Amino acid sequence: MVAFADADGVLLDTISDPDFQSTSTGRTIVPGTVWKEELRGTNALGLCLATRKPAKVIGQEHFFCEHGRVSCLAAPIFDSQNRVVGLIDASSDITARQHHTLALVKLAATNIENRLFLEDHRNSITLVFHPREEYLNTMSVGMLAFDLDGNLRGSNSQAISMLNGISLASDCLFQDIFRNSFSDLIDRLIRGRVVQLEDWLGSTVFAAASFSNQSDLVARARRRTLGISFGNGAGGAVAAQSPKRQGLVMEDQLLQRQITLACNAAKVGLPIVIEGQSGTGKKSTAHEIHIRTHPEAPFLSVDCGAISASYFESLLSLGALVPEKPDDRQISHEFFHDFMTSGGTLHFGEIAELPRDVQNLLVRFLDMLGDGRMGGDRATAKVVLFSSGQPIESAVSSGTLSRDFVRRISGYRFELPKLEERSDFAKICQTLLAGISPDHVLSKSVIDQLRKRTWPGNIRDLKRALQLMVANARHTVLRRGDLSCLQTIPGEDISACPKCAGKALREARCRKIRRLLGESGGNISLVARQLGISRTTVYAHLGSS
Repeated sequence: MVAFADADGVLLDTISDPDFQSTSTGRTIVPGTVWKEELRGTNALGLCLATRKPAKVIGQEHFFCEHGRVSCLAAPIFDSQNRVVGLIDASSDITARQHHTLALVKLAATNIENRLFLEDHRNSITLVFHPREEYLNTMSVGMLAFDLDGNLRGSNSQAISMLNGISLASDCLFQDIFRNSFSDLIDRLIRGRVVQLEDWLGSTVFAAASFSNQSDLVARARRRTLGISFGNGAGGAVAAQSPKRQGLVMEDQLLQRQITLACNAAKVGLPIVIEGQSGTGKKSTAHEIHIRTHPEAPFLSVDCGAISASYFESLLSLGALVPEKPDDRQISHEFFHDFMTSGGTLHFGEIAELPRDVQNLLVRFLDMLGDGRMGGDRATAKVVLFSSGQPIESAVSSGTLSRDFVRRISGYRFELPKLEERSDFAKICQTLLAGISPDHVLSKSVIDQLRKRTWPGNIRDLKRALQLMVANARHTVLRRGDLSCLQTIPGEDISACPKCAGKALREARCRKIRRLLGESGGNISLVARQLGISRTTVYAHLGSS
């Protein structure tokens, strides 16, 4: 008899020959019965469920005497998140010794697991791998599912076994597991090639890609892998981007409203301008708008401050966008043309650094997009975003940006709030800290004190401050005393606390206390001993600067 049970030990179905079915044991193994050990005592299904491992219970090893002449062999079935989702059992008369039955049961369980894995990840790239290339078409392969950005979405039990010693946590990236570059391999994988990979422990495996939804996935993958880097002449200033959204906090109500209005503008073809101080998340916001409007298309970010005017003009010239002879194109022009006809999102960052002649070229570029003159009858960029760390009006007043250019790109303009103005400040702190050290937590008093500080670099500065606090902390809970290490952030002046500010003698003493606090990693007792003052006096100078 072959029986199948769910993750709760409930028998769902059986297949049996008439002889076994007519026995007393056969009559008790029927769909609907529960085979947990706490209800049925020792049995193969229950033992397998309890241990999460293949189990063998022979004859008198069963709890019930009536099963004393039966051999039962069971194996668990795991899903891609390493959860038991079912059990398979083979039972036979003890006189018919089944030396290889357990291996066959495990093989059947593996076959089900692999099919479930492919179905669960039909919209992902499933990497099948094995130390021996000739085994890639067998059921003994390890399986890892990745999205098009290289984020790990699941792993089967064989993968966990083969990559023992390497974390396969849900937030892993391809490069956290293998030394190879995912972007360099993806095109070869979707073409059906076998590649050789080396993990971070030095082991080598052969790998290929398996697709359940091949045609759609391959099309999406090819769109997303258009020129992971520009190559000729780009100097890293232009790159296809897919920023990770993990850890992205956008719960501030004003920010949510602004993003919603920007998405509405993008859907009707209006260009969008995002203003904000350094570190407020302009690029992340641009990518969020992209994700909310058409996530399957590619996202391209151009840093206007890191590219030469001549190359930029060449890139955006009519010849580059609509080449007359494909063979005459340089690789960067070819890439940009392919991107434009893929219907993605264009983001131009730091536009205040654009030369005047390039601003004029961009106006023509937007006109061409609006008139449909670019790319013939094929798709063109759906959303165009601009961002600036310098206030737009200030850039216009200083002559950096032309008023005509600003008027043309301003379909919808909004400014990102400063970090200290955001209502989701506490959530941002907690999320940043979780990414720095999951073992540490922030006390409410620390969050309150951090909220009172000014952050010229916004989220970038806050992250650096949290890193310093974790590096100097002696306990997992970060408390108010741990803030003292922030008094000597490199490159920043040490200011006096609010109580001492404006009083020359008290300011000098206060700065000395705060400097020693920073140098000692926030050791209150050590500073008190060095200066011959009480701990209470030291605490009095910890006020927010």
